[in-house]
Amino acid sequence: MRIRTATVAGIAALALSLTACEDGTTTVPVTTGPGTTATTSATTATTTVTTRPGSSKLTAASVRVNGSEGRVSYDVRVPQLEPGTGAAAAEFNASMRELLRGFVSGHQVGDEDPAVSITDPNGRSAVEHIGGRAVSGLLWVSFDGGGAHPWSMLASHVTDLRTGEAIGLGDLFTDSQAGLDVLAAQAAELGPKTRAGDAFDPRGASASSENFQVWTATPDGMRIYFEQGSVGPSAMGVVDITVPWSELSAVLAPGMQDVLAG
Repeated sequence: MRIRTATVAGIAALALSLTACEDGTTTVPVTTGPGTTATTSATTATTTVTTRPGSSKLTAASVRVNGSEGRVSYDVRVPQLEPGTGAAAAEFNASMRELLRGFVSGHQVGDEDPAVSITDPNGRSAVEHIGGRAVSGLLWVSFDGGGAHPWSMLASHVTDLRTGEAIGLGDLFTDSQAGLDVLAAQAAELGPKTRAGDAFDPRGASASSENFQVWTATPDGMRIYFEQGSVGPSAMGVVDITVPWSELSAVLAPGMQDVLAG
């Protein structure tokens, strides 16, 4: 399959008016690029998590985004925060939508290639954790490009609730390479204890930033998702590990553990 990148307007650009449906879902028109159609619908999840004392209550929610762009169709429920006001919630919500936009625009195909479908049939995307100082979201979609089986694609985003700014892999460590070395060592130790078992291949979890781009912050540690087929046979699907904060404390930037582990 030949892949080309298309430039489009952001999927998340909302129109001014909302139309309420009878089922309690809100349909939101979306502004997109030429030749593109899309709609979103928002429903609030049932789980509510309270942030630090004195702050407003943030709720895990999702927005359904569907439509087509070129030969790519998509129908995905994107994790969101409610209420969506405030710098942190707005940054998180826009960034999660942007992750989907990247999947769509980055997987355009030629006219001679099979059409592409991006969906989330297993509903694995989620606001994984709302802590006192950071929120983590995971976007997990199924990519079907006409092959024998669909392919899992994942992306994640972490927002600092104090500053409203993203927290990237490069922000975590005082020395980036030292941090990556610890992550690689932990992956080699924890990987065989996952679903991969003895088939876990540590070469796909070597000390390179590309191998640790999909991660979320949880109370137990840094949860890392490895791309399907990168640390073992593709048939085993996505493999994930959780590296305890205690194993990372020596290499984390000052104060970062307090931000991520809360």
